[in-house]
Amino acid sequence: MQFLFRDNCWLFALFLVFTIGQSSLGQYKPVVIGSDQGLSQAAVRSIAQDSEGFLWIATWDGLNRYDGHRFINFSHKPGDTSSLSSNNLVNVTFDGKDRPWVTAMNGEINLFEGRKNSFSLLRDKNGVPIHSLYNGFPFKFDDEHMIFLSPKGVVLTRISDLSSTILPEVKGSPPGLKKAALWQYFFKYLSPGC
Repeated sequence: MQFLFRDNCWLFALFLVFTIGQSSLGQYKPVVIGSDQGLSQAAVRSIAQDSEGFLWIATWDGLNRYDGHRFINFSHKPGDTSSLSSNNLVNVTFDGKDRPWVTAMNGEINLFEGRKNSFSLLRDKNGVPIHSLYNGFPFKFDDEHMIFLSPKGVVLTRISDLSSTILPEVKGSPPGLKKAALWQYFFKYLSPGC
């Protein structure tokens, strides 16, 4: 309940900022973008902006990159391992190299390779895809690492070589910490700015 209240407070604060900003600018006109403008699906789950100003939008029907004028849509193509692993996306964020990390509903983490215009799955040293827990999405821990929750514990990934370390026990964690409560602990003690 506390998280729900906190999220609603942030939404209200953003509403106030935009309202105050709109009245001070006077001529601000909101722009509605949707499927008529090329967005693959109206159920938007996550939006993030890269350093070049592109908006990356995760939907239930793939990933969309918006440049302010048009969309480029990325989707799962059966049999194509360089496409998204799924179209049901729940999160998009960026690492210290400004590379999108896209999380699918099933927890698979897709990494966008800009030069190849393709995706690859985050994998462990044995080549097995690493999954995040729902609402335990990856985020930038510092310029060199991403951190997220997996079914095996907290995962810290070095972005330079994508090597991942599972932190089975967090220093100072309460005894008997259950996986179901791990995400609460994670956000309370480990996530910057929370």
